[in-house]
Amino acid sequence: MKTGQRYVYPDIIYTCDPVDLENDMGIWVNSPCLLIEVISDSTQSKDFHDKRPHYTKLPSLLYYLLVSQIDYRVEVFERNVDFWKYQVIEGIDAIAELSLLQISLSLKAVYEGITLDSE
Repeated sequence: MKTGQRYVYPDIIYTCDPVDLENDMGIWVNSPCLLIEVISDSTQSKDFHDKRPHYTKLPSLLYYLLVSQIDYRVEVFERNVDFWKYQVIEGIDAIAELSLLQISLSLKAVYEGITLDSE
């Protein structure tokens, strides 16, 4: 995915633009509405400090999520008119409501089949 003059590769890309789906080579998405990064100790700083400022400049982007590998936690950045709203969703029974996309993201589903070191 190209953000300005940079090409970045998030872990999960969701597009709401049918034009993105016409690219059958699957090389890039121009208009993502949801980007998800699975963070670890080694990638957390890069995903938050380096990639996030570029991602949030994309006019089509509605959500940027950081999914923890350490505990049941998803950090949600949601586009608001003039700013980005930040929310932390924690606990295996929690649900991240992505209302702009009409998606409810259950952490139980996100972490299904995954055993965390803290367990």
